[in-house]
Amino acid sequence: MDHDIVAIADTNCVLIAAAEMEQLLTKSSNLTNALWCSTTADSAVLRERIIDQGRRDWHERIAHSLYERLVRYRVVGGTESNSLPFSLTQNELADATGMTPVHVNRARTGSARLRVSRRPNFI
Repeated sequence: MDHDIVAIADTNCVLIAAAEMEQLLTKSSNLTNALWCSTTADSAVLRERIIDQGRRDWHERIAHSLYERLVRYRVVGGTESNSLPFSLTQNELADATGMTPVHVNRARTGSARLRVSRRPNFI
């Protein structure tokens, strides 16, 4: 692969042999459908990232990233409000948005003046 997948929280991972995975996909149409849906979602995220890098300025990149995290937290029941725990470092947020840590710092200090975040470690 030309990229890494990195967890920012505790995670359990399992290695499944290719032959065993083929058997599972042959036997379970539900699993096959779930993986196909995941693949199409990944493709949609890729298209969104291409737009993100090519057309959005730094305000929009960070806002979109934060909104996406909020939606994901809502989907898994992590929040029902308009705030979520935020544990990413400036470097991690920079990597996620294709920006430099300096730009992220400037955006963070600018948003603090705008009162985007009223509690530490929450957005």
